[in-house]
Amino acid sequence: MRMQVSEHDNEVLIELHGVAGRQQHILQMLTQGAPGRPSVLGDTALDTTIIAVRAGNDGMRIRLKRRDGGLLQAGNIYRFLRQALLEAAPDPAALETLAGEARLAAI
Repeated sequence: MRMQVSEHDNEVLIELHGVAGRQQHILQMLTQGAPGRPSVLGDTALDTTIIAVRAGNDGMRIRLKRRDGGLLQAGNIYRFLRQALLEAAPDPAALETLAGEARLAAI
């Protein structure tokens, strides 16, 4: 699995590859939180954040933008997803791949 989170002005783009069959789960974690952790988008995530999703067979692109023009913290989103995906990884090989390939690209 490969993950990249980038920030452009007040918009955050999340690109995930190697997530076949887990797209809905990833989106749910992002908007509703993961076990023991609330959503990084805040308590009213769906009310305050515009979420655009494009999903394919093995990947997905998620664009996040606050309705009020405020900034989203790309670093916090990256750390949240990385930890949540590592905990949900189905096998040790997936853990190694995600840990080795995941990166943050802030522009």
